Amino acid sequence: MASAHGLALLITPDTPNSVVAAMRRALSTIGPIEVIPASTDRIDANVKTIVDLRWPHHSDADVTHAHDQVERMLRRLADGELGFEPPDGAADKSAAAAATDTDTDTKATTTAKPARKRKTTKAATQQKPLDVQYVFVSSALVFGAWSNNALPISDDATVSPNPDAGVFVSLAKTEQMLIDFANTNAWFRLSILRPALIVDGDLEAWTYPELAGLGGVDALYPERLVQYVALADVATAVSAVVLDQLAGTFNVGPADWLTVREARDIAGGIPAIDLPASVSRAVVGPARAFGVLRTAPAYEPYLTDGVVVASDGLRRAGWTPQMSCAEALVASVKASWWSELTPKRRQELALGAVAIGVLGGVGLAVGVWLRRRK
Repeated sequence: MASAHGLALLITPDTPNSVVAAMRRALSTIGPIEVIPASTDRIDANVKTIVDLRWPHHSDADVTHAHDQVERMLRRLADGELGFEPPDGAADKSAAAAATDTDTDTKATTTAKPARKRKTTKAATQQKPLDVQYVFVSSALVFGAWSNNALPISDDATVSPNPDAGVFVSLAKTEQMLIDFANTNAWFRLSILRPALIVDGDLEAWTYPELAGLGGVDALYPERLVQYVALADVATAVSAVVLDQLAGTFNVGPADWLTVREARDIAGGIPAIDLPASVSRAVVGPARAFGVLRTAPAYEPYLTDGVVVASDGLRRAGWTPQMSCAEALVASVKASWWSELTPKRRQELALGAVAIGVLGGVGLAVGVWLRRRK
């Protein structure tokens, strides 16, 4: 068990207050908690644990900027410029070297085909002397949306985001940079958490809501798997790795998952639509043209192939989520303004203001399909 020591929560300007509050509650027994901007120039010397909460990141630019900030922080940590004083000789191999190596390595990894993906290093799972503990909250979506994904995906599975999905490619690149730094600096204990889709009564705290399976076009892919984890359970996972000084990569999610059809039934959105895959794909173009589908083409694989994870590492350490996947979604929907909307209004929001035009496209596509069957 870790002794009481200072802890810093690194946040961005758009980090929801509910996220900070949840982390404060879960980490309240550890010691003083300082909430500071992720772009900080200095961290109090008494802080020995850094929890990096740079979410939500909804654009490639956001995550690229976050990667650059982490790189600068590692450089300054190694040089003792942030208030920390690394042990003598700890900075012989600088963060700059690790970051340079990562650039080439990650590019090769994330553009490879699934069958040739590289395994995540296991070196970070070693126990190391605790001088600085860094907890990086990433996303399970760095595993990529592939039709041959394991069900569920394990903690040590290959990290291989879909090559054009810039957000998750950048997250994977940042993860690898941190792992490289930890492997060359024994005083730096690294914990990477990869939560499933985070949900909460505060809709602003949802991560990647456009991939949550509740949008209008998602109804066309009713059998895709989705997995939600409650924000409070993510916070207790952070607390577990801090208190027990755990190092390594850890998935964060419940033991179950849902289909899009089941999730939509729970949330009360428009019913799932059973169409052949070819017809569903034909509707995507009109949906994007009318503004109903806001997901960029690079992220379309995440609309068709699910990412669900097993949290075996955390469970072995004693962490247990308080909510199942379905319970997390129910609690989040009931606690939000969504539950106060009429079914008709939910449908309008799910489809967008131009739902009629897109549904017309669906009808046309279905008509073509039916004529072909005759």
